Amino acid sequence: MDNKTNFDKEQVIVVTIKDKNFQYSVAEVISLVENLHAEVIMTITMHRDAFNNATYLGKGKIEEVSQVRKEFNVETIVINDNISPLQKQALEEELKCKVLDRTEIILAIFASRASSKEAQLQVELAQLQYLYPRLTRMWSHLSRQKGGIGMKGVGETQLEIDKRMIKKKVARLKDELKKVKDNRFLQRKKRMQSNTPVVSLVGYTNAGKSTMFNYFKGKEAFAKDQLFATLDTITKKVSYENAEFYIVDTVGFINNLPHFLVESFKATLEEVMLSDVLLHIVDASSKQLTQQIRAVYEVLHELGIDEKPMITVYNKIDLVKEKEILPENGIHVSLKTGENLDLLVKEILEKIKK
Repeated sequence: MDNKTNFDKEQVIVVTIKDKNFQYSVAEVISLVENLHAEVIMTITMHRDAFNNATYLGKGKIEEVSQVRKEFNVETIVINDNISPLQKQALEEELKCKVLDRTEIILAIFASRASSKEAQLQVELAQLQYLYPRLTRMWSHLSRQKGGIGMKGVGETQLEIDKRMIKKKVARLKDELKKVKDNRFLQRKKRMQSNTPVVSLVGYTNAGKSTMFNYFKGKEAFAKDQLFATLDTITKKVSYENAEFYIVDTVGFINNLPHFLVESFKATLEEVMLSDVLLHIVDASSKQLTQQIRAVYEVLHELGIDEKPMITVYNKIDLVKEKEILPENGIHVSLKTGENLDLLVKEILEKIKK
C-alpha cells in the first residue's frame, strides 16, 4: 500500500491485482488517472486468487478499501481492470462511493480529448455501448453514476433514458458516422486513383506519433505529452526526392484496449487498414517498451493488418542512456535532436518504391 496527497485535485484510490506486470500496470493506471487531472493518493493490491465473481474484491479487501476510503475521505475508487455491471453495482453498494473501472477511465480521457465532430460521435457511441448493459435493474444505482472523472456527456445526461431510447440514439450515431465514413471513402478514392502510397503512423499512446507527423508536415498537428492527444485521423501529402506519399496519423493504442472501443473507431482506423506501409513509433525511453510493443501488435492483429510492411521506429533515443540495449530490428531516432531522421526517410522511400 502506498500513499501521497495533493488536496488541490480530485483524489482517487486505485485497487489493482498484484502479478508479474504489477509495476507496469500500476504506473499506467496512475498515468491514466493523472490525465484526468485527478490524483492517485493510494494503491491497494490484491492477489488474483482472492478474486470474487460477485463483487470482484473479496470480503476482507472490501473492508480494507472501505476503511481507507473513509480515513482519507475519498469518493472515487478505480479498479485497474474491466469489471462487469453487476460487480460495479455490488461494489458501489458495499463501498458507498463511486467505483470506476479501467474502461471508464479510458472513455473519460477520450471524451476530454474529442474535438472534431467525428471524434465526438465516436466517443459518444462508445460511451453508450458501455452504458447500455449497465442499465438493467440499476436505476437507483445510476443516481450515483456521475460519469467518471471528468466524463462528459453520457454519465449525467443519460440517467433518465431507457434502453429503447439508447438504441435509437446508437442507430442515429451510426448513421451520422456512416455519412462521415462515406465522405472519407470519397477522399480516399481520389488518393487511391492517384496511386500515391500511404504511410500510416501507429504506436502506443504518447510514443510520439503526432510529433513524427509534425516532422513530415510542419506544426499543424496537435502534439502534447499526454495520453490520446490525437483521436482524429489526419492525412497530409509530403514530398521527398521526387517521391510523394501521404502520411497518416490517428489514435494511439493502449494495453487492454476494450474491443468495443476498437470497433467504434474502426471507421477512423480504416485509413491505417488500407495503408501501404506502417510506421510503428515506439517510445525507446519507456520502461514498459516490450509490453507497449505487444499491445500495439494485438490491436493490429485485431484489425487484421499485422502482416503489412512495417518500419519500427524507436523514438526518444536522446533519453536512453544505454542505447546498446535497444532492439536492433528498427531505426533509432530522436525527433527532438533530429538524430537518424535522414535514415528513416531513406527507409520509407525504399519501402514505398517496392
